[in-house]
Amino acid sequence: MTPFRRKVLPALIVFVLLLIVGGVLLSRKGAAPAAAPLTAEEAEALAIPALSPRLVSLSPAITEILCMLGLGDHLVGRTEACDFPAAVTNAPVVLDASGALSFERLAATLPDRVLLPEALAGTPLREELAKRRINHIGVRLDSLNDIYQSIFDLAVLFDVEDNAAAWLSGMEKLSADLRGQCAAEITRAGGVSPSFLIVLGRLPATDGKPARLIVAGRRCFQQGILEALGARNVMEEDAPYVEISMVRAAQLAPAVIVEIAPRASTGEEQLQLLLDWAAVPDCPAVATENIRILSEPFALRPGPRLDRLFLLFARCISDWASSGTPAAATPAASEEAAPAVP
Repeated sequence: MTPFRRKVLPALIVFVLLLIVGGVLLSRKGAAPAAAPLTAEEAEALAIPALSPRLVSLSPAITEILCMLGLGDHLVGRTEACDFPAAVTNAPVVLDASGALSFERLAATLPDRVLLPEALAGTPLREELAKRRINHIGVRLDSLNDIYQSIFDLAVLFDVEDNAAAWLSGMEKLSADLRGQCAAEITRAGGVSPSFLIVLGRLPATDGKPARLIVAGRRCFQQGILEALGARNVMEEDAPYVEISMVRAAQLAPAVIVEIAPRASTGEEQLQLLLDWAAVPDCPAVATENIRILSEPFALRPGPRLDRLFLLFARCISDWASSGTPAAATPAASEEAAPAVP
């Protein structure tokens, strides 16, 4: 083989392979329904060379983490729910509100990395990404420590350690300051830690049955915030979330209820949630009006806006201490102990 062919032939093979892989990615259909084709504006935007690496985020929390790390300009694809900071909405949507991932749009972004929650491991989505040989990374976001570690790991991977160090240092200081403040409030209230029930959502009533609550268990990031502030979670199940009735929630006797309800955007909708809690007046949090309704989605996102959730939980502890009511009594042992709910 001549020297010329030794130099040109490998490059030609690589070029052909790239064309084949690109064609496969664009021609094969994904397991999920395809989203709408790229608009002319999106196609034009994708034609402009972007900074390397080119990143696609399949989680609003991951999108916020990337932007905090200074990688927002590298985002070339997102979910429809990725809306913060506002600049990310300029990136094309590859995953729509129904959960349908368009592999056509994803391939068109020419991603170097697709980032998605590690909780999706073993799901058809992860399997399809692997089958299509799309380079992807699972990001652990379950616990508070998982979030801190994942932010550090991503910073190392993308060589932005200084940005991560600054944020982590700020969170450490905030956590320490609030922990001291909450300790003083707890002492003022008699030295017993307040108990929280954190409601992450509601399942609608069906077939005459009342609505069910989705509440935070021990393996959620909100649990880590409560522990850092000296409070406790009344839900002791070792799970990210648990489904219970409102009657069972009252039996757990939380001193504070925080209900995260992004869809309750109006005062009327939030008032209705409070009225629903009025049906269990014996619950300590209801009796002392220590109920907080959060309508902003940041409280469900394990990302850089954790500081706001720290501050909010600390405020709840302060309000509870000011109410002059001691922490709730020991709750009932299990769901089975609760009376039947029609």
